[in-house]
Amino acid sequence: MHDFPARLASVIGEESRNSFARRAGFSEAVLRKYLDGAQKPGMENLVRIAELANVSLDWLIAGRGSRAAPRRATAATDQPSVAGNPRWEKIVRLIDCAQFYEAEIDTLLHDIFFRILQAAELAKLRREIDAIRNQQAIESDHCRRVIDALQKMTP
Repeated sequence: MHDFPARLASVIGEESRNSFARRAGFSEAVLRKYLDGAQKPGMENLVRIAELANVSLDWLIAGRGSRAAPRRATAATDQPSVAGNPRWEKIVRLIDCAQFYEAEIDTLLHDIFFRILQAAELAKLRREIDAIRNQQAIESDHCRRVIDALQKMTP
């Protein structure tokens, strides 16, 4: 997000920080941290800022592409419309921005994959432990039968 604070300042323009922050749904203190570069906004706040300022997320996050927000799909286009469904619109915006968070996504996917491997290893260990317990139960049962047979044989 190189130069994000400068792009944010340009979209705020002459509007007061307090007013912009209120419209965006966060505090002026948070906005100041963004403008000072002391804190990076999360995806939800980036989306809010882009929508309020009518700028593209691509431009807001990385300074790439056109500053203007992309046109939304209309019924006349071949693309399926997600307009009117806030959850789908948010998912589409997040996917559009995903390329700028590749390192975070890679880290998250690595963590998920690692946890899946751990879960698989734990399941395998549980199966092995169950097999050992079953074997011990079989051996214990066999030992009891041998002892019973020996006891019956002794006078």
